[in-house]
Amino acid sequence: VREGQRWLSASPAIPGSRLEGAGCPRVVTQALLKCCHSGKEIFVFCTHLDHRGMLEAARPFSAGLQIQAAQGEILLKEVEAFCDADDA
Repeated sequence: VREGQRWLSASPAIPGSRLEGAGCPRVVTQALLKCCHSGKEIFVFCTHLDHRGMLEAARPFSAGLQIQAAQGEILLKEVEAFCDADDA
């Protein structure tokens, strides 16, 4: 029904963008699927949070957790926006 991809950064619409201190860009791929038989819809999201940046920024260790926490907050906002979008 609908699909999209957003970057887990301060600028989610800019391809390749990443949080300061992140080891590599991260995305969330999102889709709204509809079952052919029942007509029921389901939201599907796939992402992988930063691991390299966490290790590099983890001096002290808590700095790495801040990167993942920030990516998680962005992810939740993107999920909410995607789910709330009008079907056009």
